[in-house]
Amino acid sequence: MSSPVLTDPVFTSTIIPTIGRESLTRAVESVLNQKFDKDAFEVIVVNDTGAKLPHRPWHDSSRVRILDTNKCERCFARNAGAAIAKGRYLHFLDDDDWLLPGALEAWWVPTQDKTIAWIYGGTHFIDENGQLIAKHKLQYGGNCFSQITSGEWIQLGASLIKSSAFFEIGGFDPDYLMAEDKDLCRRIALYWDFAFTASDIVCFLRDRTTTSTEYEFASYHEIKSRNTVLSQKEAFTRMHSSITDAYWAGKLPRAYLTCVWWNLKKRRLGQAFGKAIRAFYGFVLTSKHITDKKYWNALTKPHINRNIY
Repeated sequence: MSSPVLTDPVFTSTIIPTIGRESLTRAVESVLNQKFDKDAFEVIVVNDTGAKLPHRPWHDSSRVRILDTNKCERCFARNAGAAIAKGRYLHFLDDDDWLLPGALEAWWVPTQDKTIAWIYGGTHFIDENGQLIAKHKLQYGGNCFSQITSGEWIQLGASLIKSSAFFEIGGFDPDYLMAEDKDLCRRIALYWDFAFTASDIVCFLRDRTTTSTEYEFASYHEIKSRNTVLSQKEAFTRMHSSITDAYWAGKLPRAYLTCVWWNLKKRRLGQAFGKAIRAFYGFVLTSKHITDKKYWNALTKPHINRNIY
């Protein structure tokens, strides 16, 4: 995806793909109602219903633009919105989620470090009755490629992404019908640093209807994404340099070993062999941690997100 030529750039563009749910108004207004006066911001609603959206008061806001697509799915809709965005930073919000007050203000300070490509904050999980059921908050900054590649999850709606980085890596990959946000996060973490804010940023509507079949489908895309990003020549060095303790040291060889098994099942023997070599080399480089229980726990077990409370 080529980067568009921006005219009159603004601080951030919030891109909201929609399939016409009533919750869209709440999502849009949660951005428009932000108390933020340090720079301009905009909202791009990508109407992917294939029909005209019913008129709402926010349609008349000078901050809002509506882009019509025709049932093209999330990756295309988000990329289409990004292509017309004026923001130096991009924010992707689902039409049933909403920003918390102070989100733009919380993002502003980390953006003053121009080396940072991804800034994120905390997430509130909300059930279908509007009740808070959990919170999610991470505090990984700088090079956190190991953490993200190993399965740590940064919620997309709580994230601000530097537009130049987004376009340089090609935006969302439409080959991913699920876990496309995690794939984007991994590809950006391969080349750029991250920062976090202590503030809670977004309310995420927790869908309790996900089936086991969908979970297996998501798991397939997860390992596909990991295998692809670890095939890049920069990946091993980047992952090794992001190790912060014995636990993440153990995740280095494990990440490659999971790809070995995946490639063997697909009879991609060359890729399996290459990943096996890197897994062995990773084990050698991290062997100083072999007496640490955390190292073996990381090496032998999948990562579980524990920052949800």
